[in-house]
Amino acid sequence: MDISAKVTKLEGREPLLGMATLNIGNMVKIGSISIRESKDGNIYVKMPSYKTNAVDENGKDVYKDVAYPISKDAAKVIKDVILKEYNEQSKQAEGPKYDFDQLEKEALENCPFDMGEEIKAEDKEPKVSSPKDEKKHTSIKDRLKEGEAKKNAKLAEKVDKVKPQKAKEAIAV
Repeated sequence: MDISAKVTKLEGREPLLGMATLNIGNMVKIGSISIRESKDGNIYVKMPSYKTNAVDENGKDVYKDVAYPISKDAAKVIKDVILKEYNEQSKQAEGPKYDFDQLEKEALENCPFDMGEEIKAEDKEPKVSSPKDEKKHTSIKDRLKEGEAKKNAKLAEKVDKVKPQKAKEAIAV
């Protein structure tokens, strides 16, 4: 039987790591399966459940499963399929590992241009910059204040333009 899973990883929602939907034989679909991490650090799959009106002997709410595997073998197959898909997504999120030093070395070796000798930092002449080239580094708070001041200035200009027109209208009436 064809069993597949679709997993959505969730970041920053520990102990909830992700949600899964399970397709069984293109005939049955079970959603809201959660992938969780236990206090011990183990990852497990929790089938969808609903909250009942009952309370257990410790005063905690009682939850009942909506869908669940009938045997241990079925539970293992479901867990394996979902965790395999979860691990595949984790590998894709990490991306490939690169050795940037090696890549740079290969690029220089295979470069069709003559790169000449390397220039040492002390051999470089200092760059003369004009005040126009210098960028003003301000904090976000200062930029917001500047933006607010510009906005208020524009509003003041509009108000000044509107007031004389309103006065002429009032006199004409």
